[in-house]
Amino acid sequence: MIRWGIIGAGKIAQRFVKSLAHESNSELYAVSCRILAKAQQFADTYHALKAYGSYEELLQDPNVDAVYITLPHGYHYIWSIKAIKAGKAVLVEKPAGINAFEIEGIMEVLKQHPVLWMEAMKPRFTPLFQKVQALIQEGILGDIQEIHTVLNSKQFDEVIQHSYLSDSVYGGALLDCGCYCATWITEYTKGKLRIDHIDVDLQDGYDLHTKVQMHIGNTLATLETAINRPEKKEVLIKGT
Repeated sequence: MIRWGIIGAGKIAQRFVKSLAHESNSELYAVSCRILAKAQQFADTYHALKAYGSYEELLQDPNVDAVYITLPHGYHYIWSIKAIKAGKAVLVEKPAGINAFEIEGIMEVLKQHPVLWMEAMKPRFTPLFQKVQALIQEGILGDIQEIHTVLNSKQFDEVIQHSYLSDSVYGGALLDCGCYCATWITEYTKGKLRIDHIDVDLQDGYDLHTKVQMHIGNTLATLETAINRPEKKEVLIKGT
């Protein structure tokens, strides 16, 4: 039985524990929040055994086997490292880091403290993703020549301004939605990355819309994402 501890008590955490309740090999053991009363309310609602008013307390609990980090993007790096050093298996909400420096730093820590550390990139586990993966592995598409990805969402200005989306360091479309596009691209390409063109619509330091054209090895790829445009979800993969 895997005893889970949740770092953060927001909507993402709520969605996760609702699914966790259907897993026979897992149980919700503890939840942590900077406000103890909120953590206790979460624990009462979802039947966690422990509620903590700090993330450190949860990591110090020897009964916690694995943690899910549900905090905003800017906190994934530091709390991943703290959880790894505490000897916990780690599932961290996407994006796992906000830049290459953070990911490389986590990889270095994992060399000294080898535990399972994983990004919660849910599309990898959907039937569609796995079907496409199987078709490509079977060679039905031949060599991948092009991958074009789009993930746009229409967020109200009020939502953007009063959430992490408006943060100039870890907000914006690329980190919030673009990481899904990047997952599709990196799954089926290999080789040296060359950026051909970047088009960005910035507002107060964060991107509302980003479009990147690149080559990875011999594959042409485009990544387009936005938080201020009509919803669009599309992946186009072309082979030989």
